[in-house]
Amino acid sequence: MAMMTTNENDGVEPIGPLLRRLRMAGGRTQEELAAGLSARRGYPLEQGAVSRWETHERLPDPASRALLSAEFGVPEEELRRAVTLARRLRRQEKKDETDQESDVFDRRGFMTASAGAGIAVIQPASLLSSGRRIGADVPKQLSHRTARLRRLDDFVGGGDTYQMYVRELEDTIRLADEGVYSEATGRGLRGIIAEQPSLRAGQRTTRETTRVPAGTT
Repeated sequence: MAMMTTNENDGVEPIGPLLRRLRMAGGRTQEELAAGLSARRGYPLEQGAVSRWETHERLPDPASRALLSAEFGVPEEELRRAVTLARRLRRQEKKDETDQESDVFDRRGFMTASAGAGIAVIQPASLLSSGRRIGADVPKQLSHRTARLRRLDDFVGGGDTYQMYVRELEDTIRLADEGVYSEATGRGLRGIIAEQPSLRAGQRTTRETTRVPAGTT
């Protein structure tokens, strides 16, 4: 027969919201609660201590929990469990912050790796000269860039580069659609467009999510 288990935190409020609710239920300010606790322990407790408890900046120690228990008429065990939950939530918040910092670091590392592979961000419009003409050297530039994109997998995993590959093909197609160029340059662009879908990331190819527009094949 399976045994039923209960979560120690079921129905438990973190200490901050719990203290705030109890204080406000009595119609008291933080200053008034601090004054009441000060009278119980025989020496002053600042309003800031109550504020820090309610925001989880600090957590009440066992002696403070005993005072709070007497002040609000709640069991010390309830306050202990509320502090335990608050401590757990603080650890989780710190972990989430660390994960976010790590994600930022990973993105920076990705951009650093991209630079290490010799890849700069090129907007299609930047390759259009006066009159939207595309120079004869542009296919060669794009060919070098495609080769460098291949090298990127030496620095980062393919899954991270997939969207870059997709954008690269989309930008090249846009360049071919918007530009004016000679027949030889057009052949070069079509060759690049045919080559770029072979770039893979995460076991996928850009052929699965993009298409070459009419007139470029």
